[in-house]
Amino acid sequence: MRKLTTAIVAVLAICMITCTDTTKKSDTKSAPTGAAKRRYLVFLNDSYVQPVITRNLGVLDDITLEKTRLEINKTIEGFMAEKGVTPDSLRTYVDVVVAFATKMTEEEALLVAADNIRVQSVQSNLTIEGRPIQQGRPIQQGAAIEVDMANPGNALQEWGLDPNTNRTIWTSCAVTKAGGKATPSTARRIWILDTGIATGRPETNPFLNIQLGLAKNCTTSDAGAFEDDNGHGTMVAGVAAAKEIAWNNTTTIIAGVSPNAPVVPVKVLNAAGDGDWEWVTAGLTHVSNNCNQGDVVNLSLGEFLKRNDDCTAMFPGVKTAIENLIRSKGVFVVIASGNDGRRVRRSAPACIRFAQDVRSKVVVVGAAECDRQCALFSNFGKKVNYVAVGMNVFTTYLKANTGWQFFVGSGTSLSAGVVSGIIQSSGVRPLTGPQVFCRPSDNNPDEPDPDPSSNGAYPYAMWRLQAQ
Repeated sequence: MRKLTTAIVAVLAICMITCTDTTKKSDTKSAPTGAAKRRYLVFLNDSYVQPVITRNLGVLDDITLEKTRLEINKTIEGFMAEKGVTPDSLRTYVDVVVAFATKMTEEEALLVAADNIRVQSVQSNLTIEGRPIQQGRPIQQGAAIEVDMANPGNALQEWGLDPNTNRTIWTSCAVTKAGGKATPSTARRIWILDTGIATGRPETNPFLNIQLGLAKNCTTSDAGAFEDDNGHGTMVAGVAAAKEIAWNNTTTIIAGVSPNAPVVPVKVLNAAGDGDWEWVTAGLTHVSNNCNQGDVVNLSLGEFLKRNDDCTAMFPGVKTAIENLIRSKGVFVVIASGNDGRRVRRSAPACIRFAQDVRSKVVVVGAAECDRQCALFSNFGKKVNYVAVGMNVFTTYLKANTGWQFFVGSGTSLSAGVVSGIIQSSGVRPLTGPQVFCRPSDNNPDEPDPDPSSNGAYPYAMWRLQAQ
């Protein structure tokens, strides 16, 4: 009888990083009252100053590129001076969208926001944080689990793994329902904008093909600190692209949809799973400067809005950045639908109404169980393009003193990772199959009634995913 001895974190957690404002939210064109300074993120209209990515400059050499960036930065400085804003902890963004973040008083923020010609939006910097349904941030519970693989009824099924005939290869249900493991493309990368990816430095992560030379930390001034100190980003990367895992001498586990696909950590969330939209903007900027056509950008993060909030109006800068990135670089952007058990039209950035010409490259993903039942925590609605397995998904995790660990988690973050792996391999949107229907939760009475023809359920996008 052979035992599984590698450490695994077995826990049911909802794995989408979501966003809440720790203070009062600002309207797109207004600022909260108060004399003290607070940090604001200001996006400028393309019609006033174009970002580098949208300028018809051809292939730029380093000198021309830096000259262009300097020119845009001078425009930002001139605008701030005209408005009487003294830079305070200033950060500027000029490549994929023109924006700046700085501390301002209420009077300064209102003055800037009043310039409807040059200013697209002014918002207080929101804080992104883990806000799952069931359990909080992923945590290790108890000791490592040892499973007897000779017993057909063992706990591997609880991990979302199924064996081949000889029980030598165990495959994640998330991979099986995605059409089986795919052949990764050597030309396309998956950019994971998240908490980082565990590299295990100075050792190398044996389970992921991490492109360290392109990694970036957008949360602090320490550009090299992109190591995952939370676990969420490593989980998402593992679902998308974990290598075949040699569990022991006779057993292999297939946990990644596109095994060994190149993944790039872009850290936009800190150790607590917290971040802000400024960091996300910086992450999209980094991608724009380094990506290839056909690359995949995974955004397993977001914010669930209040009932009457206008999603697109609240996030025009994020919308512009994503649209410019797609138009100029031809990337796919995969977005988790969120874990609130409600309509996706209130979950940003999934709810943003993107321009028609880029919609084919924006993919919103919900979660289902392996038996094709709707995951009750998953957001749903017409904006959800696909569902993938997001319940009890086996994936990579962090390294502890006892060695590398694995995780069994649930959430639309993991579903998004599945679809990112498919697109990385195929270079196109996945094929679709039968519909999954999602019933509204009993504790969400504010949701409208479903179509009577659906027998009390909401049509929930497509189920089976398979590379073309």
